[in-house]
Amino acid sequence: MSNQRSTTMTALMKVARGAGNVELREVAVPAIAADDVLVRVAYVGVCGSDLHIHRDTHPNHPPVILGHEFSGVIEEVGDAVSGWRVGDRVVSELHGGACKACRLCKTGNFFACPHKRPIGWWTNGAYADFIRVPAWLLHRVPDDLPLLHAALTEPLAVCMNVFQRVPVQPRSHVVVVGPGPIGFLAGLAAKAVGAGSVTMVGRDTSRDRLERALELGFDHVINTSHDDLQASVLALTEGMGADLVVEAGGSEQAVQASIVAARKLGSIAALGVHSGYFQFPWNDAVFKALDMTFSFSANYLAFEQALGLLRSGAVPAHRLIDGVYPLGEWREAFERLERREALKLVLKVGACEDDA
Repeated sequence: MSNQRSTTMTALMKVARGAGNVELREVAVPAIAADDVLVRVAYVGVCGSDLHIHRDTHPNHPPVILGHEFSGVIEEVGDAVSGWRVGDRVVSELHGGACKACRLCKTGNFFACPHKRPIGWWTNGAYADFIRVPAWLLHRVPDDLPLLHAALTEPLAVCMNVFQRVPVQPRSHVVVVGPGPIGFLAGLAAKAVGAGSVTMVGRDTSRDRLERALELGFDHVINTSHDDLQASVLALTEGMGADLVVEAGGSEQAVQASIVAARKLGSIAALGVHSGYFQFPWNDAVFKALDMTFSFSANYLAFEQALGLLRSGAVPAHRLIDGVYPLGEWREAFERLERREALKLVLKVGACEDDA
């Protein structure tokens, strides 16, 4: 370890179960094993799951450092690591603890390994000056992609992961239900990979976001507080309905709206996360013969695809990020997102070359 580096760091932690119990603490800089790297964190996107952990409505294992949508620069490389060096700009998958031996791992689906201990709520995450990362989880950030923008890689990769399983067909009609960060990223990605039209669906509570969707290149928006969803979708799709619906709301209303919007023999990609049970219009889904695919997290290819879309500007990160806060102002960022005053906020943890 460098003599110039402190042995302690500031970290934002969930310190105990229960609502709240999130605070800044001084903790030891993590020691790395032979196959790890130590990353100096630059930026971390605030995820909805962070807000849920703050409310204690998402799984968490305190005491644990939060944060997983991060970018940074390698500070130290383990003795057994090859292909990486100090100074490399990186993002990371979250699959710490994946066993690499089960059937899921052996088929490349490390993100679904039952032994996985995800970064940021099970094992220590990136709301800190440094994070220890197994080297096999790393992805190189292109030189011409700012680290701030690279902080959106992980949530965009979640969208690309489901599109591997439910491909966006050329010139197809895609409807996104739920104008949150995942909904925006999924819609922009669908447009980038060839959808003919992309429509965002929301309610009056998201009126500003619906207007923003049009500004960002969505072809249409539907406000279900005023517009009949089925009639509106049919009018936009030559009477057929959507070829693919991305359910990104995670609510009973969003699930039901997705079934309404989908055409017969259409597909629904379910990305929204919620606890509890929904009333599900079973017969409507059956008699439309719908394919419904559930998805979470992301694989290696999805991360590479996400980096490519961010680098090209097809998914314009700079137009999605509404503010950057220092780590010490985390509470203001969380509260602003809870009040739905921003779409995506990022915490800046450390200085990096992008700040020059």
